[in-house]
Amino acid sequence: MFATALLRLLKPAPEITVWMHSRVCPPKTLHPLRAGQWREWLTGIPDTRIGAEPSAHSSPRGNAQLTNVRGEFIDALDDIPGHAADDAIAQIYAARSMHELWHLRLDVFNLVSCQHTQTEADHRLAQLNRHFPTRSPRSGFGVLGGR
Repeated sequence: MFATALLRLLKPAPEITVWMHSRVCPPKTLHPLRAGQWREWLTGIPDTRIGAEPSAHSSPRGNAQLTNVRGEFIDALDDIPGHAADDAIAQIYAARSMHELWHLRLDVFNLVSCQHTQTEADHRLAQLNRHFPTRSPRSGFGVLGGR
């Protein structure tokens, strides 16, 4: 018994494995990143240049992107029956920005995971998340876990 305890004390501690993942962040409310503003988003240092580019929400390209992403959200719920899915689809149609769609991701995940599996819900959410900015945990900006 003493020998077993001594062997345990002399063994090196196992390596601790830390899982790293990126955090999906919501886009800014009705104000998409302008050229060069990624530095401000990444570092937190304000961009002092004057003359921002026009908003993507006022351009046909911005509206087309929002329409395409709305379509993908609706496709993710295409095989989900019931009033809850119908309500979520109505909210997706009513969303006026990418920021509003970002907040509807949880509804999509919940409905899919209840009808199918969590694995399927994770897969569909990953497809939707590609439309939103991510923040790497190694960047040092933003807290990923509580301390």
